[in-house]
Amino acid sequence: MTKFEVEEKRLGNCVIMPDRLDCAFKNCWRSLEPTHNVKVKTPHGRHGNAGKVSHSAKTTVREKFLEFVDANSQPNGRSGDSSGPIFYFSPKFTTIQMPKKGVPHYQERMSRSVVGEFNRTQRESGLGGCSNGSSHNWLKIERPKLAICPHREDYCDNCGKHKIEVHAKQTTINRLMQASNSEAEEIKKLKDELFHLKELQENHRQRAQKAHQYYVDSTVSCASEWKQIKDLEENTILTNDEDEQLSVLKYKFNLVLAADYQQCKLVPYWGMSDQPGSTYYLQKLNHDIFGIVNHGSNASAVYLFDETVGPKNTDHTLSFLTHYIETLPHWMKRVYLFLDNALSTNKNCYTVAWALEMVQQDKLAFVRISFLIAGHTKFTRSSILKYCITTEVMSLLLLNLEISFPDIHLSQ
Repeated sequence: MTKFEVEEKRLGNCVIMPDRLDCAFKNCWRSLEPTHNVKVKTPHGRHGNAGKVSHSAKTTVREKFLEFVDANSQPNGRSGDSSGPIFYFSPKFTTIQMPKKGVPHYQERMSRSVVGEFNRTQRESGLGGCSNGSSHNWLKIERPKLAICPHREDYCDNCGKHKIEVHAKQTTINRLMQASNSEAEEIKKLKDELFHLKELQENHRQRAQKAHQYYVDSTVSCASEWKQIKDLEENTILTNDEDEQLSVLKYKFNLVLAADYQQCKLVPYWGMSDQPGSTYYLQKLNHDIFGIVNHGSNASAVYLFDETVGPKNTDHTLSFLTHYIETLPHWMKRVYLFLDNALSTNKNCYTVAWALEMVQQDKLAFVRISFLIAGHTKFTRSSILKYCITTEVMSLLLLNLEISFPDIHLSQ
C-alpha cells in the first residue's frame, strides 16, 4: 500500500515500522514519497467482542435453561391445537422472571422464580446464568405453550413445599453417602435439617387434622342437638320442664352448614326453540353448581345457574346463603358456616360484611365462619353434590324444566 493510500484511509497507526529504523518514525515518514510502498497490518485484527463471552457460551446456557424448563414442567391435558398453554411449570414456581433487589422477601421470591432457581443451580455447578430478557426470548421462541401453573385453591401449598424440600434433602444425603470423599459433619448437618423439615411437615398435618376434627365434632354436636329437639317436638303434650328444656335447646342450638361449589357441568342446550334440532349436542351451556348441606336435619340444597348469568363470584355465594337462611325456622339464630379458601367466592371482605349484615337485620344472632385449610377440606357436601348431579338435578336440566333462582345479592 502506498503512502498516499495510507494517508487517505487514515491507517497511519497500522503501518509496520522496520526493525532497522534508526531515526524517528515521524521524520522517516515525512521523507517518503507519496508513491512509496509501505507494509500495513490488518486494520481489524481485534474485533469488538474480543474478551467478552462468546456466542457458543450463550448457546450452552440456552440449552441448559431449556433442559431445566423441561425437567420442571408437565402437560396440563389440553390438546396441541389449543389456543392456551398446554404445559405448566411446577406449582412451586409463582413467576418466571427474577424479582428486583430490595423487594420484601427477596430470597423467597427468588426461590419461587424460574430464572432465579435456574441461576442458583448454575452457580452450584460453576456455570453462568441468564437474564430475565434472555429467558423471556428463549421461552417465547422455543416454548410458546408453556406458562406458570395457576394457583389451585384446593391444593395445599405447604404440603407441596414440604414434600419437595424433604425429597431434595433426602436425595442430597443419599448422593453424599454414596460418595467416598464425603465428610461426616456435612452429612450429619443435612440429616438434622431433614429431621427439622419432617417435623414441620408433621406439625402442618396435625394442624390440618385438628381443623378437620373441629368440623367433624361440630357436625356431630349439631346432629345430636337437632335429634333432641325433634324428639321433644314430637311429643304432643309437654310438661313444664320439657317445655323449658325445648326452649333452651332451641336458643342454644348451633346450626352447622357446609357450602361450596362443585365443578361446573356442560349441558346440551337449544336456546329458545320449542324442540331441539340437529345442533342439540353441539350447543352446550356451562352450569355452575352450589351446594349447601344442613348437618342438623341432614338435608341439602343445590343451586344451579348457567354462564349467561355470569361467572361465579361472591355475589352468587351470598345470594344462595341468604336465600337458604331465610327458609329456616324463625328460632334458628345461630349458624356455624364452613367454607373453603376460595378467595373469589368465599374468603374475602364481602363475606364478613354479609355476616355482619345478617346480624344487623336480625335474621341471625350469631354467625361463625370457618375456612378450612386448602387441600384438607373433605366436606360432606362432596358426596351429596355428586349424588344430586348424577341423578335428579341433571334430569331437570335435560328436561328443560323451569328452575327458580333467588335474586343476586350484589356486594358493595
